[in-house]
Amino acid sequence: MYPEERILIDKELTKRNLEYLKCDYLYLLSYNSVIEILDLPYWSDPKFKDLLTSNIWNSNAKEVQKILSLKEWDDPKFKDLLTSSIWNSNAKEVQTILSLEEWNDPKFQDLLTSNIWQSNAQEIQAILRLKEWDDPKFQGLLTSSIWNSNAEEVQNILSLEEWNDPKFQDLLTSNIWQSNAKSVQQKLSLPYWNDKKYLKLLTPSIFTITQKRIIDAIEVAETFGIENWITITFLRKSKIQLLALIHYLQDNQIPLIINEKLHPFFSAAPSILKAKYHIDLKSLVEQEKRREVKLC
Repeated sequence: MYPEERILIDKELTKRNLEYLKCDYLYLLSYNSVIEILDLPYWSDPKFKDLLTSNIWNSNAKEVQKILSLKEWDDPKFKDLLTSSIWNSNAKEVQTILSLEEWNDPKFQDLLTSNIWQSNAQEIQAILRLKEWDDPKFQGLLTSSIWNSNAEEVQNILSLEEWNDPKFQDLLTSNIWQSNAKSVQQKLSLPYWNDKKYLKLLTPSIFTITQKRIIDAIEVAETFGIENWITITFLRKSKIQLLALIHYLQDNQIPLIINEKLHPFFSAAPSILKAKYHIDLKSLVEQEKRREVKLC
């Protein structure tokens, strides 16, 4: 871009009170291209007000006009899709997505959020047409976080035979989309779930914890005989953090179990341990590492 064009663009944005649209991408466009977008008549329509952000410079006037002129925007069910992330797509993709007949089915209404622009028409259609959505037990998975996955992952997760086991039914929530099919299956196939004392750990949060941490935490608990009292928060800490806390309590002759519950240290975040109990977990971990070296 010529310096004089940059000056003209800056002056135009200042005149229109649109200085917030300035970004590096803006100055890759010509002055005429910028004005062409800004002069589109759609900006006077309140429903498009949130679309005029610096993301728009990823597109061009022709694409912007095609998207804004779509008749589907007159349908209230699509109002939540009108966010600036729409400029990650092109007009053809947007048109195809909005035209999918599945949006007439009430069970898919909660999927109509701006997260949808993370995906594409082909993936979206493949996900919506999965036969598993006819099964009521999967209805809780129909949230906009599904767009963090792709059709193959969604299909593989829904097809897991473990969902026929009642003990896993409460895990069918949108938390599952933070994981992938391989990880989900590995966690569901862990041998611990055949033991009644561990069933309380089967909560949707299990999908936010790595398989290694689950295994390490349970092994530590069994080593010190506290497996009957562990909770999901116990699994969130690394093996060395758990060992550091256990040895700290033992060294200070503090019981690991108090009133039939784990000592609150195990459920406290490092910041709480420091602020409330004046315990620096990082320092305890360093001590634990030195202890392990000595044992070796």
